[in-house]
Amino acid sequence: MTRTNRSLLLFCSLATLVAWNQAASQEPESVRIRPRICLVIPDVQFGQGINSEPDPGIPVRASLVNYLSGPAADVLQLKSRITLQIDAEATQAGCSHVVEMAVTFDPVGPGMRSLLGVVPSVASAVPMMGGMGGDMAASAVMSAAAQGMASMTDAMSEDDWDPDMSESGQIEKGDEIVLAYAIRRPGASKPIAGQEISRKAKLVGEDILSPLLKQTATDVLSAAVGSGH
Repeated sequence: MTRTNRSLLLFCSLATLVAWNQAASQEPESVRIRPRICLVIPDVQFGQGINSEPDPGIPVRASLVNYLSGPAADVLQLKSRITLQIDAEATQAGCSHVVEMAVTFDPVGPGMRSLLGVVPSVASAVPMMGGMGGDMAASAVMSAAAQGMASMTDAMSEDDWDPDMSESGQIEKGDEIVLAYAIRRPGASKPIAGQEISRKAKLVGEDILSPLLKQTATDVLSAAVGSGH
């Protein structure tokens, strides 16, 4: 091989290497390395009972998945419900982050508050913290609350029942939803992020759940993408 041919071959090899490096540098980071966010079924407590059907946590999580979906991260829905099983499933699935969430409905009016006041604090319901849209998730929330009202009022006498406390089937002005979430690594005992947020209805029929889920999704993505995966 002549010196000219060797020089030409070397030049072509260098040109190919430069092209590969440029292609790699132009490849989006989200494609090369993406966090895998795994969601536990939320603990949604509106006095509906442990064995209520359907589980209102499922549509709430489905709505959160819609907000999280996109090129920045992979999203996976876990089946497990207790910490030991959650960590085992998350590790097996290659989850980089586990999100646990609890939601509580606080209806307006002292009568309804007393009936549903047995629901524990939403923060204590989240471990480590002490395709449906938001409207469908909110409908599940109200359905669960209605079930809770029905089960509790069945035990009341007719004289005890106040018709003004009956379930209207929609959010009333002054109703409040409180959402708490925690983000942690599989197997970790402490969360890397988490907080409790709430929203109160200013109008009858207002969707107060979707804004909370949107904020939660934004916070979760920020924590997952910005934590070095």
